[in-house]
Amino acid sequence: MRRVPEPARAWPDTARPTRDIGTSYPEPEHMTALRPSYGILVHLRRVRAADLLAP
Repeated sequence: MRRVPEPARAWPDTARPTRDIGTSYPEPEHMTALRPSYGILVHLRRVRAADLLAP
C-alpha cells in the first residue's frame, strides 16, 4: 500500500469508515485512510462462518 502507483493513490488516501475487530467489541467506526495506516490490503473474494471446535 505504501508503494501504490500514482493513478491508484486517491482511493486508499481517502478516509472512509473503518472498523477494526480486536480485543473489544463492538467498536465504533473510525474514519481512516488505508494507505497511511496499513502496509498491506488483503481482499477475500469469499468468506464463510467459522466452524465450532469440539470441546
